Amino acid sequence: MLSRYFAGPLRLAPVLFLACQSAPASAPGAEPSAVPVKGTGVASQAAAPTQAPGAEEAGVAAPDSAAADYATYFVVVADTGRSYPALRSQMLGLSRQFTLPIDTLGRYFNAQKNRIVVPENDADDMYAGEYYPRRFPSHSLSLEYLNEYQDRAGAPTMALVTGIYEKEASADSALAVLGKADKGVFKVKANVYVGCMH
Repeated sequence: MLSRYFAGPLRLAPVLFLACQSAPASAPGAEPSAVPVKGTGVASQAAAPTQAPGAEEAGVAAPDSAAADYATYFVVVADTGRSYPALRSQMLGLSRQFTLPIDTLGRYFNAQKNRIVVPENDADDMYAGEYYPRRFPSHSLSLEYLNEYQDRAGAPTMALVTGIYEKEASADSALAVLGKADKGVFKVKANVYVGCMH
């Protein structure tokens, strides 16, 4: 009897799950999302949200909480600015110096829009030609908009992100290493949206 009521929603569950990707689909011929470079040298929270098992490590609240779609991460930033070519050049230099991979998520800088965007011909129509942020922990370089991680940052300010970390100690370690090369490196404690972007 109950199968009559739940058969349809259960068949849709895999479709809904697949629709919530961490990044838009890559367009044919688009730059690969992870490019290893070989080196030569917010929603308001309830008063006391419950924590899901293991969620305290990632800073994610229980699934029944409005805050479940957010996680506290530590973002390490090497530099900021409004010049994409200058930040890109610096990113390539850091990649060579520290043998760090570059992850563009398939995005590029569109000079006409003066913006970092997903390719216009991307399979994900929702984000094709628009900016899609880096939202999950990884130890790689990318160029992002700083206001994704720091509310007070101006919308056009770009950031050379060197890593997103779940644990502050990991971010501090990266900060210490990168700080030897550039004294301007800093860390941002960010409340990052990790829910479905569709």
